[in-house]
Amino acid sequence: MFTERSTGLERILAGVASLFQMRPPAPRRVSWEFFALFAIVLAGAAVRFWGLGSWGLENDEDSMAMTTMHIVHHGTPVLPSGMTYVRAIFQIYLMAASVLTGAHV
Repeated sequence: MFTERSTGLERILAGVASLFQMRPPAPRRVSWEFFALFAIVLAGAAVRFWGLGSWGLENDEDSMAMTTMHIVHHGTPVLPSGMTYVRAIFQIYLMAASVLTGAHV
């Protein structure tokens, strides 16, 4: 394929072109990596969802929920104490839009 006059660039390009040649597909086999990945994902899901229903709202989730419902009913982000809640305001309005579209369950 290569002659004595072939340049280094031609050899490099031929090597790159050989990467794009059609080859028959390799036989499929199930390797141990698949089972290891499945076990890790399954263990992670179990740890993540274990006791999920026993936790209540924490930190600012309750204030965001109250502010969202105030936006739904009155149009302004105000807490029951009268304080205007502007933290994560874009997210709160997105949550209110979700409630208004009936996406909450």
